[in-house]
Amino acid sequence: MTKTNDIYKTLTDDEEFIVRLEPGRVLAEKFELLELLGSGGMGVVWKARDRVADRTVALKFVPSEIKRYEAEMKRVRTTFAKVHALHHQSICPLHSLESDVYLGYYLVMKYLDGETLDHFMLRHDPKRKGMPVEAALELLMPVASALDYAHQNDVIHRDIKPSNIFLVQTARRTEVHVIDFGLADEIKSSLSRISQAQFDTSGTRPYMAPEQWRGMNGYKDAARLADECEEQYNILKELREEQELKEQECQEERKRQNKYYRLIQQKDWIDLNPTEDEYKKLAGQLRAMNDYKDTAALAEECEKQYHVLKEQREKQERIEREQQEQYNRLVQEKFGATTEQEYQYLAEQFWAMEGYKNTAKLAEQCDERAHQCREGEERKRKARHRLALSINGVEYAFRWCPAGTFTMGSPTNEAGRSDDETQHKVTLSRGFWLSETPVTQSMWETVMGANPSHFKGSKKLPVESVFWDDCQGYIQKLNTILAGTPGAPSGFKFSLPTESQWEYACRTGATTPFHFGGVLNGDKANCDENYPYATSTKGKYLRRTSEVGSYPANAWGFRDMHGNVWEWCQDWYGDYPSGAVTNPVGSPTGSYRIIRGGSWYSGAHSCRSAYRGNYDPADGSNSIGLRLFLVFVMLDKKSHNKGTKLCSQR
Repeated sequence: MTKTNDIYKTLTDDEEFIVRLEPGRVLAEKFELLELLGSGGMGVVWKARDRVADRTVALKFVPSEIKRYEAEMKRVRTTFAKVHALHHQSICPLHSLESDVYLGYYLVMKYLDGETLDHFMLRHDPKRKGMPVEAALELLMPVASALDYAHQNDVIHRDIKPSNIFLVQTARRTEVHVIDFGLADEIKSSLSRISQAQFDTSGTRPYMAPEQWRGMNGYKDAARLADECEEQYNILKELREEQELKEQECQEERKRQNKYYRLIQQKDWIDLNPTEDEYKKLAGQLRAMNDYKDTAALAEECEKQYHVLKEQREKQERIEREQQEQYNRLVQEKFGATTEQEYQYLAEQFWAMEGYKNTAKLAEQCDERAHQCREGEERKRKARHRLALSINGVEYAFRWCPAGTFTMGSPTNEAGRSDDETQHKVTLSRGFWLSETPVTQSMWETVMGANPSHFKGSKKLPVESVFWDDCQGYIQKLNTILAGTPGAPSGFKFSLPTESQWEYACRTGATTPFHFGGVLNGDKANCDENYPYATSTKGKYLRRTSEVGSYPANAWGFRDMHGNVWEWCQDWYGDYPSGAVTNPVGSPTGSYRIIRGGSWYSGAHSCRSAYRGNYDPADGSNSIGLRLFLVFVMLDKKSHNKGTKLCSQR
């Protein structure tokens, strides 16, 4: 900060003092001023940084009137020396007394990051209703300890008040510190002598001791303090004796109260562990207290709970009787059951009673017998068997594929084959339902609410431009609908077919490149005529999708297995196994999902039964759709579909 001497001549001493103090100024090449904390008649206090000791301190500057009088400063230094020698956890330490050629003397004290007691009271008791005695003692006992320690060392504060009591909140407790120990009084006296004005007393009026009011210094008379203590002792003794007499007179009343509260506690316990007998017994005990307090209402409440529990017990006994009767009836029916539907019904009934006796075990047995009956029916069911369901007003047609073994892949001499078509034996141990055609735009839109297809114009066109992930969402919604669909086969859910299931259904026993033979030019399937297979004759090229079912079906009734749209499969794309396998599910991981069958955009060689396409599951194309697969799920208590029967088979 820069000022000329002429400017300083126009300032009073106090103005010059304040002007010279500003953040960033360094005193004695050691104390860097940070911010003004407060000012008043007793001096100015600044927050500062002790660069040498690397700590934050508080600097209190002695008023300018005193700094010119050496005699008064000597008194201040003497008082400082006495206070500096005090070492108590509740007395704010004075580090040093420094001087500056321009500013005079200033005290270096520990910086306390907290608030004064009066500010604390203003926050916690703004209406001045008073602090609880326990809380007040917790704050004032450290103050009393500090004052007692100071008195033993011949130092008296003389100005103890809330603004001189500082509270610092730490992680574990509230620290209490007494500040301005003796120095404020000494500075006040010095100002009085210098100005020739007599301050009426040392200290602050509302907080003075009687000695200070009378202008006395020193300690309170010990004898008088003893007299006051004896007087308080006698008062307390009389109060105690009076209380004892009152207790003797109220003994009977206390007994009744004790009994009352004991019954209340007993009721609380019974409320947590209710029984008929306990409520009935307690109600009688409360009635016997002859309407003491609210015992009549409590007795009525206990009687009410008694009747509620009694009704619940009787109801439970009735339910148990009915359960036993139903259990006996179901066990008898189990001995006479012979069909899948009968066993399925019994399994549902037993699962509904799970937890009662051995119903879970009986339900599992019925599930297994239903499963065995189903397998027997499946073995009898012939290939091409048709199932038609109506979902949201749209027909979903499926064809039955019986269990069997076939050669998957292509022979090494098949034209156009790829290296990933290695032939191997595949056994499918269970039959399954596969949709007769690819999923149509009508089937998709009535479930998903939108049609993502590029080619439109007929609801019988196959849906395309669907991602593999989109297909999973569609299937999830279908499974929710399936549970309540009349005609849905019990124990099945929708899925995409595995690659092996798709090729098995496509070939229907054929070993030729296509289920209809070895030649394709666009006449028997919707593909690109410009790239015919095993012929130079070109057929039709539609340059778009065609309505499903426009071309002849294979031996099991499936249509559009070659061309029109690629069909997503469940598998990740990966290498075939080297040997024979049963019920393969493809690679466990991968980056691309299998697509099969070729499309309107594909050359005829890509439409072969063995051709393996692959595509990013998070992407789509106007040449990729899907075909639905109905997979059997072992019946259990979570997957039973009640009341569903095959209603449209031929």
